[in-house]
Amino acid sequence: MTAEEFELLSAGEAEALLAERYVRLTAAGYGPTSALMAAMHVEVDIEEAEKLVRDSPPGFSTCAIF
Repeated sequence: MTAEEFELLSAGEAEALLAERYVRLTAAGYGPTSALMAAMHVEVDIEEAEKLVRDSPPGFSTCAIF
């Protein structure tokens, strides 16, 4: 999703999308801060973000990427 597409969503749709992204990222292993930062970057493919943390070596920090 592009930022332009995100801006066209209603407030409820935007809130639901961001909440879903946050939940998925925390479930994948992101810490709360990293998950929040990544969730807000709607242009980031959520499946790629999940794969990134899943395929990373132990101790890898995703926070520096976002």
